[in-house]
Amino acid sequence: MNSFQAFRFHGSILKGLKKCSITSPTTEQKTILKAVSGQTDLLINTEQSVSPEVGYLPAALSEAATQNRRGGTKILILTEDAERAESLKKWVTTVGEDAQIRAVSLFEHEPLDDKKGITLVASGPTVLIASPQTFAPILESSNMTFREVSLLVVEKAEEIDHWDDVKTISDRILSKCQRIFIAAKDSRQLREAEAQILKSPELVKAVPTPEPKTADAPSIPKDLTQYYINVPPRSKISVLLAFLKETDLKSHLIFTASGRTADRLFKILRKNDFRVVSLHKGLDEQTFQQRLELFTSRKVQHLLVGDYSASELSPDGVEQVINYDVPEDVHEYKLRADLVSTGNATRILSLVSKQDQNDILGICNELGYAPQELPMPEAALARLQDHSESSKTANSNEEKKNGRGDRGKSSDRDKGSDRENSSDRSKGGGKNKGSDRGKSSARGKDSDRSKSTERSKSTSRSKRSERNKRTDRGKSNGRSNNNQGRGKIGEMDISKLPQPTYDQLAGGRAGTKKTEKKGGLLSRIKKLFGG
Repeated sequence: MNSFQAFRFHGSILKGLKKCSITSPTTEQKTILKAVSGQTDLLINTEQSVSPEVGYLPAALSEAATQNRRGGTKILILTEDAERAESLKKWVTTVGEDAQIRAVSLFEHEPLDDKKGITLVASGPTVLIASPQTFAPILESSNMTFREVSLLVVEKAEEIDHWDDVKTISDRILSKCQRIFIAAKDSRQLREAEAQILKSPELVKAVPTPEPKTADAPSIPKDLTQYYINVPPRSKISVLLAFLKETDLKSHLIFTASGRTADRLFKILRKNDFRVVSLHKGLDEQTFQQRLELFTSRKVQHLLVGDYSASELSPDGVEQVINYDVPEDVHEYKLRADLVSTGNATRILSLVSKQDQNDILGICNELGYAPQELPMPEAALARLQDHSESSKTANSNEEKKNGRGDRGKSSDRDKGSDRENSSDRSKGGGKNKGSDRGKSSARGKDSDRSKSTERSKSTSRSKRSERNKRTDRGKSNGRSNNNQGRGKIGEMDISKLPQPTYDQLAGGRAGTKKTEKKGGLLSRIKKLFGG
């Protein structure tokens, strides 16, 4: 996030920032920008040299620029420093010019009587800058309230003496409002005011990093070995766990890009029986020092760091620095490397995912050489392969489940195709193997069919002859062929029905003897012998 474009501010506000020669936020301003976006009450520990207004004002000004109604106060800034009030008014006027945002400072009109003060406040400037000691009496005398104020800022809070006036002003705000205290140092009065005015405030540290002198600029130690591991997508945690289990080094300082990532890794490492503590913005000073002491005294092995620059830490005896998230610039990389204690075993390791590749390339170009690549830990590689195989198996089973019916149909089609191909081969296969053999086979088949036809005709004649004989016997025995109750004869072919025979029954069958036809040699012989 290297420019204001990423925060999606109103175009007129972005244009105004360019007028002030502000194209991108500093590290400290970026920290404030992120904290303000959470819409919670804040206690920001910073200095005026940081220009904290670049962090806390653009979002509120952008919101005001999107509203059709320009009248009505949206932002209140309280300070006891007249010069600071004047610089803030000029800054707001320049940045908000294209958005027609108006700023008024009551310091310009002092000494103020109640009537003049009420007139200035009632005019409804978008941004109103005032001293609490001057502003509170005006509100009390006029009984004014604010229904559109979304941001109340107390600048240089360490210099405020009249916190009761600040409380009076805060109570006059009836709308939903984010309250921010900005202070360079802590005090008892500030803590009491924080408890009375702020609701569950978040501590934000945006202390400027001292610029190192040229002679003392951090450099990569000569005995420091530098490595990196190319990490597949969504595998960074498993690679880190596997590496920590396999390495012989015992003391690790692990840098992450945010406090949320540090907290998440803390829970995972604790679950895997690692002794670990985490540091991130939002911890009070006592807790911060206690956790740092646990690491430096070797009561825990691993220190997770989120939101902090390496320049803000000074742990002793670090054997290895691990960049869980690669830093954005080479200067921070050098600062982290400088934390590693001297010795032959010291080294710095970066876990490089796809999102980190541009950052590591920039670091390599700045250093003039690339760190040495290490292979993935065996445990992480095995887990990745198992996951890949299980995914393939699941996909295969799903494909089988979804494609079973289609394959069945395909199989039927294949079978039908095979039968057709087989039939085609039986009919025309001889073309490929020899036409003579095909012709010979055809002649043989024709011969067989003709013989079969002759046998069928002969059998048919013998059956008809047999049926005729039975019919004659039936008539001679006095049978009737009326077939009453059996339906119409014309509806079926009786000749195809099975016909009973009694030739083999004992005693034969009684009936009228057939009348022999007269004539013929056989008949005459029978008569001759009395047959």
